[in-house]
Amino acid sequence: MKVLITQGETTGIGPEVLLKALAKYRAPEDVSLLVIGDPEELSRTAADLNVPPPVEIEEVEGANTALAALERAAELALAGQADAIVTAPVHKALLRAAGFRFPGQTEFFAERFETPDHAMMLAADDLRVVPVTTHLALAEVAEKLSFELISDRILTTLESLSRDFGIRDPHVGVLGLNPHAGEGGHFGTEEIDMIAPAIRGIAGRGPRISGPHPADVAFAPRARAEFDAIVGMYHDQVLGPFKALSFGRGVNITIGLPVVRTSPDHGTAIDIAGRGVADESSMLCALRLAVTMVRNRIL
Repeated sequence: MKVLITQGETTGIGPEVLLKALAKYRAPEDVSLLVIGDPEELSRTAADLNVPPPVEIEEVEGANTALAALERAAELALAGQADAIVTAPVHKALLRAAGFRFPGQTEFFAERFETPDHAMMLAADDLRVVPVTTHLALAEVAEKLSFELISDRILTTLESLSRDFGIRDPHVGVLGLNPHAGEGGHFGTEEIDMIAPAIRGIAGRGPRISGPHPADVAFAPRARAEFDAIVGMYHDQVLGPFKALSFGRGVNITIGLPVVRTSPDHGTAIDIAGRGVADESSMLCALRLAVTMVRNRIL
């Protein structure tokens, strides 16, 4: 099994959390790790942290190392030379200044692998969430939603639960868009017009899907214990509760791709970069989960 690891934004905590995670990770004998980035930067950071530098590094060149690493990782994976990609945090504004034209890494890999049926999932232990819309202004969410998009996200989630997590007969809970899931049309009709029809259309084929559930109660312990994943309508509707509950163990996954792609669920934290205080827990979880997901796909 070949796992690629991109170093992320050099001015952020990407190299630090990557190196700290690698220092704690004991790779199985059948797992090969290749770090893609700047060898000098990684060696210097490793010395500052008093941890070993990566055993295998592929150097990339370009005005933005983080972007060059992403491009190289996609290139290697498309050539069949990788089973998984683990990406350290990137700085979206700096990427855009370097010519990156995507809202985030999720959309970048979806285009590179020509995978229209994809989604962003956040996972921590048994808690998994998927937003139907991702990096989009809240004012645009209702207009972006459609029966087709909601159906696609639910189906992609179901497939990932089975393929990547090895869950038989998964149960997906779907949230409404409006307060109280619209309360029968009193607070909006998206639930009646799009969300409920999408749920019925898929549930009629056999999968276990329920909803639309009010978002304000779906994350209560008893409620969320019923679901293998929760599909919400927009970014903060599910990522806010997820990050409050995941305690730094969250992993960002692009589901639906032909290769596994994971990432820590935090940003570059430039304000603490270089101080040696960044928590590598999420990066370590991203690495471990990537290997587990590849194994589940093989089974």
